[in-house]
Amino acid sequence: MSLSDIIHRSFVLYSSTRAFISSSMFISNEWIQLLFESYITLNFSTTDAYTFKGTAFAKYQTLAVLCILAREAVINARTLFLNSVLITSKVIDQNLFEQETMNYIKQFQESLPNNFLRVLDLVRGLNQANGLISVYSSNWYMLPVFNVSDTGNFISYNPQYYGQCNCATTATCYQFLNNYISGYAIGCVPLESTLQSTIECHYDLTCIQLLYSYINGKVYYNDKINLFVRFRFS
Repeated sequence: MSLSDIIHRSFVLYSSTRAFISSSMFISNEWIQLLFESYITLNFSTTDAYTFKGTAFAKYQTLAVLCILAREAVINARTLFLNSVLITSKVIDQNLFEQETMNYIKQFQESLPNNFLRVLDLVRGLNQANGLISVYSSNWYMLPVFNVSDTGNFISYNPQYYGQCNCATTATCYQFLNNYISGYAIGCVPLESTLQSTIECHYDLTCIQLLYSYINGKVYYNDKINLFVRFRFS
């Protein structure tokens, strides 16, 4: 290999780490299955969209998909970066070489999240433009209307409201569920409410216990070790 044609992976060692939530129990199939089993026990009321039990399955499923997409985006971008070629017509001074390499790595690190966000914004725009009705009744809910005339009965769809915002005008409406589950937002569609939420609750043992109590009505306040093992959380 000549000095004028060098692949970045021959002199750059680049590794990435995953965020805590992307490697935790809370995006595992076991946890999402538990949320689903809890969800299907509901009566599918229009008010379910304002409860943890009625929104958690879609919320954590969305979070799991976002983690997968982010991980794949990082892997693909890193592969392209390490396989790209540095081309130069002459030998570069070592200090200049190291400086340009660090600048190139910095540009890569800055462009990676921006590229991912552009794709995500495209999906969000399509959701808003198409006005899709969520199966979880989180943006629109069905209201049967009984007509005594010969035209028969028909179904009306009404928008859900979150705070002072309604899902008929924007898909980004959201509000926080309550003061007990820190940072847990609900909204028109699971993607938007997930993006508005934080993961601070998952760093708090009492909050984690509360999440589990919303699912099956049991709280393990006196057995922290058993709770952590149960959730495979560390």
